[in-house]
Amino acid sequence: MTARHEIWLTNDRGVRLVLLDNVEQFNWNRVVNGIGRCSVVLPDGFDRGLIGIDYRIEIWRAAEEGLPLALENSFMIRRPHTETNTATTTKIDLNGVGGNDLLKRRVIAWVAGSAEARKTDFIDDMMKAIVRENLGALAGNDPDGNSRSFDAAFFSVDPDTGLGPSITKSFSWRNVLDVLQDLSEAAREAGDQVYFAVEPANVTDYIFKTYINQLGQDRRFPGGFNPITFSVEDGNIEFPSLDEDYDEELNYVYGAGQGEGAGRNIQTAFDLAAMNRSIWGRREGFRDSRQEDTDAGVTAEAQAKLSEGRPKRRFAAELTSIAGSRYGLDWGFGDRVTVTYADRQFDAMIWSVSVSVDEDGLETVIGRVEVEDVA
Repeated sequence: MTARHEIWLTNDRGVRLVLLDNVEQFNWNRVVNGIGRCSVVLPDGFDRGLIGIDYRIEIWRAAEEGLPLALENSFMIRRPHTETNTATTTKIDLNGVGGNDLLKRRVIAWVAGSAEARKTDFIDDMMKAIVRENLGALAGNDPDGNSRSFDAAFFSVDPDTGLGPSITKSFSWRNVLDVLQDLSEAAREAGDQVYFAVEPANVTDYIFKTYINQLGQDRRFPGGFNPITFSVEDGNIEFPSLDEDYDEELNYVYGAGQGEGAGRNIQTAFDLAAMNRSIWGRREGFRDSRQEDTDAGVTAEAQAKLSEGRPKRRFAAELTSIAGSRYGLDWGFGDRVTVTYADRQFDAMIWSVSVSVDEDGLETVIGRVEVEDVA
């Protein structure tokens, strides 16, 4: 069965302008915690007067005939491109960015030490507070009196849930998207997974959401919702790779706090099993922690350095959309699935999805899973 698509061009407020029914080819992708993109190629003769910066491209998709169309994603035009080839054929390429690009458009414009630039909170709620205070309802005005808030009629933030780990973090004058990505990584290092996305809430609005564990469904085998497995044997993964990296391992860390010479506060953190992995196994590191004035603070810094030095195991593969393993039916963007490779079983989230449709209407889907954990 062939997937069915419909593409609409709207203005910046989501008001439909025209159905793009003469598209020559198009593609789009979504990336967890990143900025997805789309490209829609139109023939010469399309009314350029309908093209505006931040005008939206709505991608609607049904996984097969007979199923209703659903809004796959909405992209904002940032780079329209017109090109004529040697055969004097002109094409217009509408390049757009996904909703997470809105997060890239703000810095955390609050002074160091302020309640808006230093927070102690659950990570998911901290993310939402940062968004509210820099592009949402609480963003206020810049020093010249201009509003920093996106129009509340078109942008909102999900309510707080308090499901992520609690940390303290400072981030004055940094880019919002960069800080949210760092917070997601901090959650992973703390043993939890918190992700975020700016998504189309409907055909006119965007909403900022956070997700615990995965953006999509838990489809892990055997207990997930309609569980699915991926493997070379099943024919639904390509280009798998597994890397076990001990190059930068640390298993004994000296933390150095305040004081000088023999009076300096030294605390340690170590992993005895890793040290004894071989007769050459001990690998030492050092953390300068002079900003800490307690034993506990210096020890925590040493533990953090030890965690950073753990050996890494990295697995990656591309997923294919085939019978019994169809994108939009059996799996989707952000789903957590089970992948088997090299006699190992991985709990993997579908980190990105890329979809392209050629001039004959043939759809190609590539999903990507990536896992990084301790070897």
